[in-house]
Amino acid sequence: MRTKVIQRSNLKNIYIALAIALFLLLGLYLYQVNSHITAKYSIGDYTTRINKLIKENRTLEVNLAKGGSLSNLSNEISQLNFVKTDKIDYIQIIDSSVVIK
Repeated sequence: MRTKVIQRSNLKNIYIALAIALFLLLGLYLYQVNSHITAKYSIGDYTTRINKLIKENRTLEVNLAKGGSLSNLSNEISQLNFVKTDKIDYIQIIDSSVVIK
């Protein structure tokens, strides 16, 4: 009779240990699934960002090629009211003096 009580007690402990192990494994599984989904979402988000940056980079390269041409440079010069120089005058310093009265 005493062995039956001990066996039942051991059987209850085994069931409790199995239930705890089952919940721990279930929690670990849920954690791994959550981590996997988060990583997959991040990869999709980064892929979208990379594609957007590639398109923006192509646009900037085209704009740089257009902006760097000489015909556009002459247009920019005329819009900024620059004047072409005819004669260059240099300042001559006499006797190492800067101001003469």
